[in-house]
Amino acid sequence: MRQQKQPEQVTLEDIIQAANHDDTLAIELVAEIGENSGKASRCLLISLIPNW
Repeated sequence: MRQQKQPEQVTLEDIIQAANHDDTLAIELVAEIGENSGKASRCLLISLIPNW
């Protein structure tokens, strides 16, 4: 049986492992993280290269 963790104890490795085992919530979380990091990268690039 898996040990339960408090939310603040969950690591990125835990989330990735859960996603690799077809955990729907973990898969959705990884997708959301990817989307948000893509948006943040775009904003950073636009601020560094405004004429791009």
